[in-house]
Amino acid sequence: MPWSSVGQILNANDESLARFLPAVTGLTEEQERFRPAVESWSIAEIVEHVALVNRNFLRIIARLYQQAIDAGAGPALPLEIGPLLSSADPDRRQRVEAPERVRPQGTQSIASSVDQLHEVASGLRTLQSQLEAVDLSGPTIPHFLGQLNAYQWLVLLGEHQDRHLAQIGGIKASPGYPVKFPD
Repeated sequence: MPWSSVGQILNANDESLARFLPAVTGLTEEQERFRPAVESWSIAEIVEHVALVNRNFLRIIARLYQQAIDAGAGPALPLEIGPLLSSADPDRRQRVEAPERVRPQGTQSIASSVDQLHEVASGLRTLQSQLEAVDLSGPTIPHFLGQLNAYQWLVLLGEHQDRHLAQIGGIKASPGYPVKFPD
């Protein structure tokens, strides 16, 4: 889906979060900690990772905004940006090793991670008018996908959540995943 404004990207990210949250709430402790394989992350670890990544992305976006201001960026130009991660790896076949700073430690509760996800979404909405007022296409920060500007980091945030939502779905469909029976 191509986006033409920061508002559209943030709306898409909010929709991604709205899909993500029901998949990770109301789980038993056994479901939260289940690993389909020894080297796999649990659902709790995935949520912790997404929260860490989102906080990191918020910092990156704020830094790129400040760099644009410091460089004298003009007003925002018409925007047309398409998917990044889903275009580069639509079937999620490429396994990406998370950098150390965003690897889960397994000590954070899902509730705490969810609180952080909400804080980041709120922080981005607080910055929205600033992000919409300036051309953010100039400054970049490297990612394995290449040099990404603030708009691309915004898009990547939602795509990253969706990628891990699919991973959570795979865990829930794994043999041995603990079934929760109604009370």
